[in-house]
Amino acid sequence: MDTTYVAFSPDGEILASTHSMDRSIRLWNPVSGELLQILNGHKGILVSIAFSPDSKTIASGSTDKTIRLWDAVSGKYKRIFTGYTDRVSSLSFSPDGETLASVCRGEIHLRDAVTGIHKQILKEGRRSFTSVAFSPDGRTLAGGNTDKSTRLWDAATGTLTQTLRGHTGVITSVAFSPDGGTFASGSSDGTVLLWSGSLYLHR
Repeated sequence: MDTTYVAFSPDGEILASTHSMDRSIRLWNPVSGELLQILNGHKGILVSIAFSPDSKTIASGSTDKTIRLWDAVSGKYKRIFTGYTDRVSSLSFSPDGETLASVCRGEIHLRDAVTGIHKQILKEGRRSFTSVAFSPDGRTLAGGNTDKSTRLWDAATGTLTQTLRGHTGVITSVAFSPDGGTFASGSSDGTVLLWSGSLYLHR
C-alpha cells in the first residue's frame, strides 16, 4: 500500500492517510492503530489533504482536478468542488473554517468552504505558486513560489504585504507555528528557513 500524504485532525483523534495505488483515504485511530474508515471517490491520485479546524471535515485534492469534502466521523462524501484545470496540489482551511485555500496551476484559489463559491484567485503573472497556508489568527495567507520566494497577503483583502527571500530553490511547503510567531518555508534547495517577520531566524 503506497502512502503519499498524512494529516492529523486538530483534535488529535484521527490520522488520515492518502494512498496512490487505490486512490483512497484511510482514517485511523492514532492511539490504537485501528482502521476507522476507507474513503473512495476520487478518480485520480490524491496529492493534498487537510482537516477543517473543528476536525469534522476532510478536504482532499487530486489529479482528477477536483476537491472532495468528507465527513471525518462517518466517512461519508459531502460535496465536490470542480472548475479546476489541473491537479489540486495544496490545501489549507482558514482558522474559522469558512474559507478553503488551494493551489492549482500555480494559482491560489480561495473558495467558500461550504458552498464552493470562488471568493478570490491570487496569481502573479508568470510566477507559479506551489503551496499555501493560513496563519493561526486567519489574518495572513502564505504562498510558496517557484521563483524561490514566499509571499504573504492580508487574507481579508488579498493585499500583498511581504515577500520573503532567502532560498536558492523552489519553495515546496509553508507552515506557521501554532502561536503564529514563527513561519517556516521548505525548499528544493534542501533547507528549511524559519522566519520572524521578514527576517529568517536560522536554517
